[in-house]
Amino acid sequence: MNNTMNFEQIYQSQFNVVSEKYPKGSEVFANGKVYKVVDYFGYGEKYGVVGVDREGNEQEILDNDLQPIKYKVCGRCGGSGRFSYNLKDGSTCYGCTGLGKNVLAPVGFPQKIKSVCVVSLEKFGFKEGQEINAEFCGFSKTGGTPKYAVTNNNTKVGNVIMYSTITKHFNVMVVK
Repeated sequence: MNNTMNFEQIYQSQFNVVSEKYPKGSEVFANGKVYKVVDYFGYGEKYGVVGVDREGNEQEILDNDLQPIKYKVCGRCGGSGRFSYNLKDGSTCYGCTGLGKNVLAPVGFPQKIKSVCVVSLEKFGFKEGQEINAEFCGFSKTGGTPKYAVTNNNTKVGNVIMYSTITKHFNVMVVK
């Protein structure tokens, strides 16, 4: 057996630290967007990933600007992705859309928010002075912006608001 490494193996070995943290195909959050890791790069002592955003644009992102997207096991189905059967959707779990896991808010964004509306937001039916509770529910399909589902007594009521809209129209009182 030959113990020598070819050029490609030597080249790829310099990215081991980055590739272990962010494997190819995983998703990361950076610059306010979600990227899928497709490759790695390095300039001197700086390493990072080449990510593709949801529009198909490639971006080189340095390691220290990246946040891995983390998940928790779905509390409704216990991670199986299946729940009670119905004719419309079969046994697909509504809590995780059949994935068995739910995404956690990236670092710097709260998982749960309690806030009061300071500027009316008629589009979503919120009036000045109205209090809301919201829970992180994923990322928008286009830009990857964090979005929150408004909750009432831990039950989602259907309104989904982008984090940027919350910071513009609501005064966040308690972050959990």
